Amino acid sequence: MPQSNGLKVLVVEDEAIVAMDLADMLADWGHSVVGPANRAAAGRKLAATQEIDFAILDVNLGGGETSQQIAQTLRERAIPFVFLSAYSASSIEYRIDETVMNKPLIPHVLENHLNQQLAARGVAHGE
Repeated sequence: MPQSNGLKVLVVEDEAIVAMDLADMLADWGHSVVGPANRAAAGRKLAATQEIDFAILDVNLGGGETSQQIAQTLRERAIPFVFLSAYSASSIEYRIDETVMNKPLIPHVLENHLNQQLAARGVAHGE
């Protein structure tokens, strides 16, 4: 059951099973999911219009699409995010200094990162 002190997390992931797993994990940890979006246009729209505390962006969205413009929109709105990718951080040309979490995702690494976001907001998770 989502807790009221959780984050609103945008998920942009083109692989349906990965997106569903992420959404389930986030909900289990008390966060609410914005999306998920599986294409760049849908992700850009959500990133520009929704109330979001944090985002998880797959780098390669299939069909030649990337999350580059979504990342830029989030930067403009000062919304923190991580990239989720099988690519190395150095191969993501539009990455500035954002964290890159490797696929397959190790759940506790993401959970720790989200808990750091909560701590930065002065929220103790699980209370």
